[in-house]
Amino acid sequence: MNLPVFLIALPSIPHFGGTKHWHPAYPFICLLAGTGVVWVGTRLARFVAGEARRWAPALTVPALTMLVFAPAYPETQRSHPHGLSHYTPILGGPPGGADLGLNRGFWGYETGAIVDWLNVHLPTGGRVYPNDTFYSSFEQLKTDKRLHANIDQEFWSVANCDVAVIEHEQHMDEVEHQIWVAFGTVTPVHVVTLDGVPTLTVYVNPRSTRFVP
Repeated sequence: MNLPVFLIALPSIPHFGGTKHWHPAYPFICLLAGTGVVWVGTRLARFVAGEARRWAPALTVPALTMLVFAPAYPETQRSHPHGLSHYTPILGGPPGGADLGLNRGFWGYETGAIVDWLNVHLPTGGRVYPNDTFYSSFEQLKTDKRLHANIDQEFWSVANCDVAVIEHEQHMDEVEHQIWVAFGTVTPVHVVTLDGVPTLTVYVNPRSTRFVP
């Protein structure tokens, strides 16, 4: 169950899109963690209160559970809505993750952070090169009415797009250069950051007639 997680954690394993191999292990890890909290809480209650006070586990286990989740609460608030770009203080937060060369997103999750920006600057619609954003994810933004229905995605020709998005992942470095060549500019118009770390950069085609500054 945990072998795929162990393998992908090894420094010698190359980067690859193997989410399907290790992601299913997480529910089982959560179940084991929950069982561990109950086990520790029950024995802690017996140690503190003794067997005579059988109500103690009813208080100790919830208290221990709150203690376990307490660090996650401020980190969740801090990361929203950039969840997949956030790293815990153990790694030094998002800057620490960037220094280590870790991913700042996955399958274009960060594109959701610019839907309001796109709606404002493409009021009559337009074409967006969404880079690593999964096709159905982009369409879901329109289905959820977060993104204007007349803003379309274009994967095949960056030069025909009004706006191009670059996800800051190592395997996407060459794509940013391709955008520079296609648009004839190296200057971004908008940058999404988390704790000062760029997570998504937006370029505008100087030849666009639909982009409104």
